[in-house]
Amino acid sequence: MKTKLLLSLACIAGITSAEAQNGKYATRIPAVIANQTLPFNPIMVGAETTPLQSSNPFVAAPGKNHRATLATIGNTTYDLQTNTAIQNRILRNSDGTMSAVWTTSAAGTLAAPDRGTGYNYYNGTDWMIASSTRIETVRSGWPSITGGTTYQELVVNHNSGTTPLNLVTRPVKGTGSWTESTIPGLATGEFVLWPRTIIGGANGNTVHMMAVTAPTGNGGTIVNGIDGALVYSRSINGGVSWDIQHALPTGMDATNYFSHSGDAYAIDVRGDVVAMVSGGFTQDFALWKSIDNGTTWTRTVAMPFPIPAFNPSGNITDVDGDMVADTIDTDDGSVAVLIDNNNMVHIWTGAMRVLKTDATTAGVTYFPGTDALLYWNESMGANPPVMIAEGVDIDGNGTYDVLGIANYQRGITTMPSAAIDAVGNLYCVYSSIVENTTNGLTPVQSYRNVYVTTSNNGGATWSSPYNISDSDFDEGVFGTIARSVDTDIHVIWQSDTEPGLAARGDLDPFTQNEILYTSVPTSLIVGINDIKGNISGLNLYPNPASEKLNISFDLNTPSIVNIEVMNIMGQMVQKNKFNIQNTGNHTVELNINDLSAGMYLINTTIGDNKVTRKLVVR
Repeated sequence: MKTKLLLSLACIAGITSAEAQNGKYATRIPAVIANQTLPFNPIMVGAETTPLQSSNPFVAAPGKNHRATLATIGNTTYDLQTNTAIQNRILRNSDGTMSAVWTTSAAGTLAAPDRGTGYNYYNGTDWMIASSTRIETVRSGWPSITGGTTYQELVVNHNSGTTPLNLVTRPVKGTGSWTESTIPGLATGEFVLWPRTIIGGANGNTVHMMAVTAPTGNGGTIVNGIDGALVYSRSINGGVSWDIQHALPTGMDATNYFSHSGDAYAIDVRGDVVAMVSGGFTQDFALWKSIDNGTTWTRTVAMPFPIPAFNPSGNITDVDGDMVADTIDTDDGSVAVLIDNNNMVHIWTGAMRVLKTDATTAGVTYFPGTDALLYWNESMGANPPVMIAEGVDIDGNGTYDVLGIANYQRGITTMPSAAIDAVGNLYCVYSSIVENTTNGLTPVQSYRNVYVTTSNNGGATWSSPYNISDSDFDEGVFGTIARSVDTDIHVIWQSDTEPGLAARGDLDPFTQNEILYTSVPTSLIVGINDIKGNISGLNLYPNPASEKLNISFDLNTPSIVNIEVMNIMGQMVQKNKFNIQNTGNHTVELNINDLSAGMYLINTTIGDNKVTRKLVVR
């Protein structure tokens, strides 16, 4: 698709266009703001001051064109729900009840003395009337929620300054008093910030937590040679005590990292399998996986930053050593991770491009108009992530008409959050700019909407996007999907009448933001249901397999059945044809002894009808 750059300064346009051609991903932003300087470790702290804001004269058009169940479950004037990656902010239970959290404040200022965890509960029929106050007694923010046996609701977030992490629990979901406690920092005295938590383990009562040690800019110290190091903690008794506390995972050292950005990481668990993913403008897009409930870890880099332990102060982005700065394709730190029903890990991130031309200055230049949602899973091995979504050409004119962009310090298509259903269909919610939308101010800023894309073949292909928030006059960001999908997907997000973040000093003033919940029937989302026609009941066994694969199916009419085996790169590695003259149930056998270990797709086709199933070869 061609990208229409709406240029206002010809001299800047020429420079930006030349730089944009150096990268892999499209740059889709007016050239006047195509590059911005990102300070080192751009993170929010507790001692914020309120920037000067202008009022918003633009009145949003009434009404929203939602095509699913919608409810307002909370409000906040503090609009920064995360610095980078989305937390686990909605917990769906097996009985259909749900708990949701967000950062709340009614103060209307950056200082936000009342900031803390906003909370609401769905009892299976209705959402409660949300409280206007936080669940904690102390100022806090950036919560994630999980639940287990000891505590059916467990929330971890960070406090201001050097205070330990905040732990808020209650034994029964949806009711009762919250109990507050703290999680101390490192034994050496350093404190940690921006936690992520989730409960798993064989008994469903092991709490896994990620965080970063406080960078020097936030009053912290260097840990293991890193200015803000990723750390992992574990509690095997539901959060009562911690047997692993702020340990550095494999590879978190000064040879790989100069720093690590706040919130640029995510965590998932399935039984004793735990997965952590992290990224950032100048860091590797990397996965850590444990199959023993967090005791030992294996690190895999899905997309390396080509300059290890890059220090943006005193260096340029010179990849090939010719003393000329290079524009580098990287990720924007907004990452997501999911373990599927076969314990394979899938990860997502927004694409980004960075450039550092002056070694005498701090920070890096980044391109907020970079547009690609990237995806990788373990079966892809050394192959790089692939693009599965981008901004949508809604009017079909062949160009993606971006009028302006608000300051989120990310790309155009970003903020992924992932889920899975019982049969292994994958779902990824994300946010992207809606073309030709405007807030009516100068400079122009376009609105973002929340979308979902799906895969019914283990990530090999992804559906066209479905617009969840669906509005040209409301900003939809920070979408979080409940990990467990039934007949519906369950999503919460933040809605605002103005693009951008007041907490980052953007055009957006401090006003009331809605926290919205929606449920979307999976039947509305293209790509989930197989196209079946004359064939039904198709199953593979054994799966995983190593030498022989059996494929069983029912035929309604005598048919020629074509079966293709495709690798993860979309290449056909085996083709089979069966002329079956009888209706009813049939089983055919494929010899897969020559296939290398990994994930494959089995495409079974009759005429124009095709059914795709995922196969793991060991």
